[in-house]
Amino acid sequence: MTETAGNRAERFEQVLNLNIPNILIEKPIEQSRVRVLRMQTMANLGKSDIRVNHVFRENPVFDNIFKSDNALQMTVNAGAIGLGCGGIHWIDLALYLSNSKSGKLISGKLDSVPIASGRGKQFRDYGGNGLFEFEDGSTLFLNVSAESSANPVCVITQNHCQLVVDLSNGIFVHEREEGLVHPNYLYGKGYHSHKASNLSSIGPSEQTRLWLQHAKGDRRSKLPTLDEAVIGHELLFDLLETGGTRKFLFT
Repeated sequence: MTETAGNRAERFEQVLNLNIPNILIEKPIEQSRVRVLRMQTMANLGKSDIRVNHVFRENPVFDNIFKSDNALQMTVNAGAIGLGCGGIHWIDLALYLSNSKSGKLISGKLDSVPIASGRGKQFRDYGGNGLFEFEDGSTLFLNVSAESSANPVCVITQNHCQLVVDLSNGIFVHEREEGLVHPNYLYGKGYHSHKASNLSSIGPSEQTRLWLQHAKGDRRSKLPTLDEAVIGHELLFDLLETGGTRKFLFT
């Protein structure tokens, strides 16, 4: 279900009634918290395997680089990618990397300027910033600026490992050499850096192929189930609803 989010709940119900065994839903799932939860209730009455297209999870670099269970600190700074269209990906990634089943919004504020959509005047998205905390103490600071066209950059730090995710240029790793014991205030000493991945190496076609393998039973998808994705959407709406609105017209 890769069309726009508006009225997706009704189309989702029609698809469920066909008893299709595997369903892939685009994000954001719907345009309000109430309608997302309505879809979750419908899904739990059926037997379909339902996944949500949070593609960051399928990039192996996120599984291979972090080697401890310690908390992570994530910061995301971006231009007008929209909290609904782009921001939800980073919330989901924070949940995935922290292995959390819940989180909370510590503080948040929306931009007063809406973000237009190339899909038509009937759609819009939203800028703003939010600080989230997760079960293991991991944090995400998400900043989306409605008045900027800057490329999204995410920095994820865990102990002596730092991952820089640049959507235009790839993923870079900065790690301290093993066995070093000098004090942390000598920051940056003994580190080496390398490019770990191109995000485009797992593009839409490859993502579709991986999901189809899952549907055939040849592998297990890393994409979140609908129940798992709803957790991130609840956090998204916690931030969006600080502006007093309950329905959001993203695509």
